[in-house]
This record gives sequence, C-alpha cells and structure tokens, in this order.
Amino acid sequence: MARSFHDNDRDWENEKEGDEEEPWKKAHEEWKTNIEKEALSDSMIASDQSFADSLRYAWDENAWEKFIQSLDKEGLRVIAFYEKYWSHSDRDRMVEEAMAMYYVREAFKQKKPANAKEYYFKYYIERELLDMGVFDEGFQGFLDAKENSLYRISAYRLSREFYNQIRAWVQSLLPEIRTHKLLEELQNTTSAACTKLAGAHVMGYQPHTIGGNIAQCKRALKGMSRAIDLLSEIQHLNWMDQDKYFYYQEIATEARSAIAIRIVDLRNRFFEETR
Repeated sequence: MARSFHDNDRDWENEKEGDEEEPWKKAHEEWKTNIEKEALSDSMIASDQSFADSLRYAWDENAWEKFIQSLDKEGLRVIAFYEKYWSHSDRDRMVEEAMAMYYVREAFKQKKPANAKEYYFKYYIERELLDMGVFDEGFQGFLDAKENSLYRISAYRLSREFYNQIRAWVQSLLPEIRTHKLLEELQNTTSAACTKLAGAHVMGYQPHTIGGNIAQCKRALKGMSRAIDLLSEIQHLNWMDQDKYFYYQEIATEARSAIAIRIVDLRNRFFEETR
C-alpha cells in the first residue's frame, strides 16, 4: 500500500533526500536528469573500482553512531522535518525515515565528496531497490518498497503492536493520570523503539550503510529496555492490574528479544560482506 502522505505532500521525495541548500539541490536534480544518458568515463570506472575496494573500510556500527551523533548535535534538521510533518498521524516514523536518508547522504558526501551524488544512487538507492526486487526507479519506488516491507520485520511488528497497546491503555486512564511523567516517558520510549527500527530499515543493508542500520537498531533496543523498566515502576502505582502488567511485559520482552536477534543477524551480514 502506497504511503498516504504522498497524496497530500507531493514534494516529500525531495525533502526525504535532505532538504539541501540550493547549490546541492540544483546539482542533484541535474545529475538525476542526465546521469542515465551519460556513459561512464574511464575515470569513473576506476573510481568505482576504488570504492568497491574500500569495503574493508566500511563504517561499523560504532563509527556510524559517532557520525549520527555529530549530525544530530545541532538538531536543526530534525526540527525542520517535524515542522514539515507535524500534522501527519505517523509523523515520528516519517521524521526518522527522512533523517535516515539524510544520514546516508551525508555519509556519502564525506566518504566520496567528488562523486557523492552518483554513489548515493549507485551504491544505496539502486542497490536497495534491486535487493527488494523493485524495478520502479527513483525515490517513489524506493519509499513505497520500504513501506511495504516494513511489517515483514518481526522486531518492528512486535514493537509497533506494543506501542499501539500502550497508547490505547494510556488514553483509557483518567485525564489527570495521563500526563504523569512516567506515562509520557513510556509512550515516548515505545514510540522511539518503533521509529528507530523504521529508520534503520530505510538506511538499508548495503556494506556502506548497514552499520548505520545496526546503530539505529541499538537505539531501538535501548528504548525497549527502558520501556520494560518503566512498566515495572508504573505497575507499583496501581494504575494497571497484575494481569495487564504481565501481558504488556511479555509483549515488550518479546519485542526486545526480536530486536536483539536482528542486531546479531545484521552484524553477521556486515562482517560477511566486508571481510
């Protein structure tokens, strides 16, 4: 099913690319228009080979975490995305996915500044589309394919189900209780676990991006672990009966285990592809 926000926000593709400054936007659009018409030069072929040989230098999860932290330091990008998608019902996920593409693009600009635009498509967008069996070129096909495959990830599916249930339960409480800081933190951490997994999925599974995928999954794991701790604290306040507490704890624990298993699987894939 195609993303609903495409109907109301047709310029989302450009925004997802990163809302660049004008010189980058212009160069980027010119490249998209002309690249398929141009034959690869000998220098580009040599450059491609050099990039392929650099897989042993692909960033691991720790390098990606430091890089993401450096980009997040100012916070201007995420604020801009929140302002753009504030009225959308699933804005947190949309913002994380937009940020994921921003992280990848900025990483390519740092790794290969002279060929960032070409390599962003060649070694990220195009390869992700190929791996998903999608032949609809461009960002629309990429985003729709990511959307359609997200619920195949058990870690995301379980985390999302937990978040939906927690949100519904909080809404069933008295108004004066809903705003308690523990309940607000519980909703925020469970939401973060979902959205970080969605962003990780968008970052993809290529040798030069999978480390970022793992870094985001680790953030999701941290969020789910915190949610389990919060459940215990909240249960002592007698806002939920014991049966409900054990039910929620079981879902959250299963989600956390699925995230942990996913991290292990992604690490194995990273080492296989970069050794």
